[in-house]
Amino acid sequence: MSSSAFSTDGNPPDAIRLCLGGPGERDEIEESMQIVADTLDDPHHLHSAML
Repeated sequence: MSSSAFSTDGNPPDAIRLCLGGPGERDEIEESMQIVADTLDDPHHLHSAML
């Protein structure tokens, strides 16, 4: 899906979208968000596949 589907003005910014599913354990969500933050802090990882 292109990012334009998430834009109200048809001009989407260069950004990432995070989708959080149903309720999970708080520590699991915190760990996942830390992985995202660490990846954004180290641009080298931005070109690696994340699982």
